[in-house]
Amino acid sequence: PAGPSKEMAETKRLHAFNGPPRQTSRRLETVHTRVIIAVDKILIPETGEKITMGEGGKRNGPDQPIVTFIEGDGTGRDIWRASQRILDAAVEKAYGGDRKIAWMEVFAGEKSWNLYGQNDDAWLPQETLDALSEYLIGIQGPLTTPIGGGLSSLNVALRQKL
Repeated sequence: PAGPSKEMAETKRLHAFNGPPRQTSRRLETVHTRVIIAVDKILIPETGEKITMGEGGKRNGPDQPIVTFIEGDGTGRDIWRASQRILDAAVEKAYGGDRKIAWMEVFAGEKSWNLYGQNDDAWLPQETLDALSEYLIGIQGPLTTPIGGGLSSLNVALRQKL
């Protein structure tokens, strides 16, 4: 063949943007609450630490917090890429390189529906809800509204379930 396939080119582009793929199935255990989360499709960053709740409900933010994000559907992908660069640059400027966000993608919407099996539960999988609850902080891009399924709005479902 004359050159790499479109799939290989896309894989290289994603690796350049997100870094190489990491282990996709790993158990995490929190020391404080002894909650165990099993992840299947979520890639947990190799660097970074969870944000925790301390005395009196005060958040404890490490120097490299793990922050979850839902990329979103449609224009959400483009919006997320730009937003991530802006947020990373703001943290770099504000903290002079002493702090950095470790991004962890969780899934909802069309991407999730394709990844988790194209059924009503796949629009907002339990794995995503568990990760959002465990990691405390998340950013969400625009999500599609499922048609003909059990959810009228993913945005409303996220608020209700969390």
